[in-house]
Amino acid sequence: MKFSAVSFDLQGTLTDIRFSNDFWHEVLPRVYAKRKGITFRRAKKEILEKTKLYSRYDWRYYSVAYWISDLNLHHTERSLIKKISRPSHFADYLVPLLKEIAKQNIMLLIISSAPRIFIDAELGNKKRLFNHIFSTVDDFRIGGKTPDLYEKICKKLKVSPTDMLHIGDDKKMDVQNARKSGIKAYYFDRARASEIVLRDIRRLIR
Repeated sequence: MKFSAVSFDLQGTLTDIRFSNDFWHEVLPRVYAKRKGITFRRAKKEILEKTKLYSRYDWRYYSVAYWISDLNLHHTERSLIKKISRPSHFADYLVPLLKEIAKQNIMLLIISSAPRIFIDAELGNKKRLFNHIFSTVDDFRIGGKTPDLYEKICKKLKVSPTDMLHIGDDKKMDVQNARKSGIKAYYFDRARASEIVLRDIRRLIR
């Protein structure tokens, strides 16, 4: 099936989740603990209690800028990102596939719930492979990926939902919600062999 656009989730699909996990579970509580003069364990507990106030569809759940303000941290987003010790790893085996898609004059997108500063840091020079990169948090003030979010992106790009394929590792946000908006969706299971994933996606875009 020929598509006008193919979009990918970022964390857990194009990249692993170590970078993000290091920030939320190590860097943020460590800085907060120092700011308040409490133990690291206590800081993690307090932050966890705060995050429980928001659902995964609330933009504040994902926003670095919001948590810097809420926790009263004397840091910028960039200074905190620099403290992350675990670099993100791009799924390089997907690069030939991305180039194949581009050669078919199909728009390549990233639709991610991560804040823009995470996306930029994780992609590096891989950004040039994509025509459009969307952060649901920073571009739409939407947490996660809702059917409405997909519809907004389709309207922005002037693409019919039926002419778009989305690929991601979250069964609810990347698959069910995409399909509710009329978009074809593929569940990206990182536990499966890379050659099987590549075969599946190539079959979908032919």
